[in-house]
Formats: sequence, structure tokens, C-alpha cells
Amino acid sequence: MPIAVTLDRDQGRNIVTKACRRGQSAEVRFSRPDGPAAAVPTALLAIERDALFIKRPVGPHGPVEPVPGDQVQITFNVGGRRFSLETAVKDPGICRLDTHTNVDAIPLDYPQRVCELQRRAEYRVPLWNTAPITAHLEPLPLGGSDGTPLAEPFHGRLQNISAGGVAVLVDRSVRACLAGGQHYLLEFFLPGGEEPFAFAVSVRHVRRIAHSNDRLIGLKFMPGDDGEPPRRAIQRVREVVETQRRLKPDPATPA
Repeated sequence: MPIAVTLDRDQGRNIVTKACRRGQSAEVRFSRPDGPAAAVPTALLAIERDALFIKRPVGPHGPVEPVPGDQVQITFNVGGRRFSLETAVKDPGICRLDTHTNVDAIPLDYPQRVCELQRRAEYRVPLWNTAPITAHLEPLPLGGSDGTPLAEPFHGRLQNISAGGVAVLVDRSVRACLAGGQHYLLEFFLPGGEEPFAFAVSVRHVRRIAHSNDRLIGLKFMPGDDGEPPRRAIQRVREVVETQRRLKPDPATPA
């Protein structure tokens, strides 16, 4: 069962805008009181200040006839990540857009909620929406001579953290040779914190981001002396991040 992590208004709009620019294919469900919601294919077309437009889907019995007020759930992918949004059908039910003159579009209310769907056992706290958190990594003298490239010190920006590990974004200017199986000591400070967090980690994967040539490094926490990752420290990270998010002003609310 995927874990749904709710994005704030700015994050949600950015993700949906990217999907609309690409005409991203999606799956939509229209919920009605008279029956179960069936999933049908669609595409995200455009987002405006108060509306989202999708391609009119065609189901097993022909084009869908939307009813104003129907609740709508849409799932879609952006950059290899899975998202969902919740909204409702606006009135009128069918229209044409200047940018998509040959496509029947369904106008929906501005998304009420946009979530990232995480298919993993551990809850992952996103950090890319906070103030930049710099991670420093120093090689650990662990492991044998198994052909793994020699680890080098480097730094990057934390992207997320869970009870199992972290993701670090490494700028393309960093020349360190990074490969699976390397071991590091990871250290970072959270905003407002006085003591650093420190974890022994191993590299699980290295992925190059096509549009920027940066690298995204997946790091797994290594067990401590008791055989367990430092879950108490991870819980502290989670609490600080969630507190920071709650204190962040709503972009839709005037200051």
C-alpha cells in the first residue's frame, strides 16, 4: 500500500504544471453516489489560477459524461515519481482550450490536495522543500578489496530521509567517483540545530539526472553496535522537519 505524502500548495502546483506542460498521461476516477469509481486513461492539459483541465477520457462505453460536482482522483508520473491529486468537476462539463483546439477538455476545480505516492515500507520525509541542508561525506575504512572504486570525500544537498536511509543530490561539478558499495560517514546540521547528525552509510545507487547532469545518490544507514540503524536520531530529524513545515506560511495567504 503506497504512503501518500501531501505536498504544500507551491510544490503541488509546480508538479501539476510540469505534468501539464508535457501533456502527461494519467489515470482518472470519477466518484459518484450511484456506483463505484472506474479508472480511465486521460491526459493533463493545463492549469490556471482556479482550474485544472484534463483530456476528456473515453471509457468502455464511449466518452465519459462528467457531472458537475463529481469528485475526481487523478494519478500520474513526473520524473519517475508517482503523484495523485483530488479535485471535482466544474460547470460546464466540456470545453475546448486555445492551446488544444482539437481536444475535448473537462474543467476541474483547482486541486484540493496533491500527494506523492511512495511505495516503500519506511515513511520518507522530503527535504528538498526546506532551506538547503548540506551533507558532508567522508570515506569510512570498511569492506575488503572487492573492486569497489576508492571512496573520496564529497558534499551534496539532502533531498529526503527515512528510517532506512537518505538521498543526496550531488552537483555535476563534484568529481568524486561514486559507486554502489562504498561506505561513508554522513554528517549534516538541520536548520536551528546545534549538534550535527552523523550516520554510517553505504551507497545503494547512483543515478544521473538527465536535464542537469547532477547525480542523485541513494544511501542506506548501516547498523550500529546493536545491529539497528539509529532510529531515535531519524525520529528527531522527522520531528524537526514536520515542525518546520507546519510553521511555514501558506503561500495562498497574504502576509
